[in-house]
Amino acid sequence: MISNFQLRKLRKPMLDCARQRGPCSLKPVPPVPPPPPPPPPPFPWIYLWAMLSFFGAFGLAYQLYLWREMAQVASEKIVWRPRRKIRRPYHDRDLPPCVQYLIIGTGAAGWAAYRSIMQHDKRAKVFFVTKEDSIPYQRPPLSKEMWLNPDPPDPKVLTYVQDDKRKTMLNAECRDFLDAVAFYRKKRGPAVSIASGWCVTRIDADDHVAYVKTLSGERPIYYERCLLAPGVKAKNLSIVKSAPKQVRERVCTLRTIRDFEIAYRKVKEANHVTVIGAGPLGCELAWHLGRMNKIFPREDTPPLELVHVYKDKGILSGILPEYLGVWASEHIKCEGVKLVPNAQVYDVFESKDGRLELTLSNGQSIVTDYAFVAIGAEPRIDLAEESFLERDDVNGGYLVNTELEARTHLYIAGDAASYYSQWKDTRLRADHYINAEEQGFIAGANMTGYWIPCNMEPNFWVKLGESLQME
Repeated sequence: MISNFQLRKLRKPMLDCARQRGPCSLKPVPPVPPPPPPPPPPFPWIYLWAMLSFFGAFGLAYQLYLWREMAQVASEKIVWRPRRKIRRPYHDRDLPPCVQYLIIGTGAAGWAAYRSIMQHDKRAKVFFVTKEDSIPYQRPPLSKEMWLNPDPPDPKVLTYVQDDKRKTMLNAECRDFLDAVAFYRKKRGPAVSIASGWCVTRIDADDHVAYVKTLSGERPIYYERCLLAPGVKAKNLSIVKSAPKQVRERVCTLRTIRDFEIAYRKVKEANHVTVIGAGPLGCELAWHLGRMNKIFPREDTPPLELVHVYKDKGILSGILPEYLGVWASEHIKCEGVKLVPNAQVYDVFESKDGRLELTLSNGQSIVTDYAFVAIGAEPRIDLAEESFLERDDVNGGYLVNTELEARTHLYIAGDAASYYSQWKDTRLRADHYINAEEQGFIAGANMTGYWIPCNMEPNFWVKLGESLQME
């Protein structure tokens, strides 16, 4: 307890400071130090583990769902359907109203003519019109090396192996072709574009106009020079044409990429395949199917049975003598193909088990899963009547002169051209890839201003592997 004396002693300096109005002699009381900060709260590990457990369980449940879906899809049989036919360009208003060089058809003759035009006219603008929905490609591998691929064909690349080298059927790539609108807007060449999936209905040679079929009628395309290269279409049995849809779906003539896409998968699923016809196409197809059966043997199913039916004693009867045809047929037989010579198909109908039954002229009956008809081809002359073009009733096809010109600035080349040969003083028409290429080169050069006569000799070549090659 503080006494009065001590209290007066403390008050005196304070009174002196108040009187003098000066600094006080007493030291100020130090401030109270702040309290220490509180400890941080503990990390909420329980919430983190709960969140991780929730998402982990959700992920496992989702993976289990995906696994069950994949197992269900794998157990089901996948049904392949042909791709839709797509037009490029999509609208007819995008087609150019006028072009410098118009080529109708993208076969061997049409593509050879394009190469010849670009060789002689560096500033050329070439426009293709084709009924197929693909860019130009080579047809010979369809009956040969393409069957030796282990996987179904990819229409974007169409590769095959020949002489231990990977090659492609495509003559060009999509990026090589300009869009139709950009092609028309480009003032000077070189330029090339294509209208795939479009059909030319008629040609007015007097006014230099080709009419393209559209949904609303026809769209004209004016041209300076035009080449018609329609090619040929495969012949089919009359009994197949009038057969029901179930029968027609099991018969193939193998002319286009779309035919090959369907036939390849049908053959892989079939247990028995029949080839009808012993021409170059039928022989090559039968031999390569037999070779495919040896290269890619089946593991779970029995091997593919192949039958080759033809009307003569030997193969290639229109080209080889009979004894050589019989000798050449043994090369096909060595590949595991059963030969049925001296027989023709008289009737085709659906069997009781849903397969295809063929009745032959020799009394035999063949039950098969799929059939190829390779009995020849005939020229496409659909435009002859509407376009007022002359036809050759003897050889077939369109009548053209030695320079492959049917009308002024309208040329026809390829398998559908019946040209006049100066050397033989007669008209000739040839159905083969080499002839179409040579005629395309001549027609392309003549479209640029040359006058090269077509006096070529018709030729052909057949290749059955390395064992038999004929030219």
